[in-house]
Amino acid sequence: MSNQHNGELIFIYGTLRRGGRAHAMMQTAEFLAMATISGRLYHISDYPGLILSRENLVTGELYRADAELMLELDRYEGCAESPPLYTREEVTATDESGETHLAQTYVFQRLLPQHKRIKSGDWMIQ
Repeated sequence: MSNQHNGELIFIYGTLRRGGRAHAMMQTAEFLAMATISGRLYHISDYPGLILSRENLVTGELYRADAELMLELDRYEGCAESPPLYTREEVTATDESGETHLAQTYVFQRLLPQHKRIKSGDWMIQ
């Protein structure tokens, strides 16, 4: 596993990705690689929700972000709501070269039966 220097690693899989409507929030972060984590992705509304699971892979992007951006992302993801919309949790992300990294990601907390699974595991291609 790689070491983290000068910020936390964050795995993003939805609207914050390149080409996503909220990607501008990531302008201060350093893009590291495309990556995958174990999980299932669901279509919530105009954004996806991740549920951790060993069954499938979710495609996303790995970034290095400073503490200020991480707090901004926590607000964007509704971590402080009651109950929270998402919680930030540690996952193992595997980059394109096969190297693994400990990273933070946002896990959806309000899954309902009507939320449809994104079988591809990739929000950008659904």
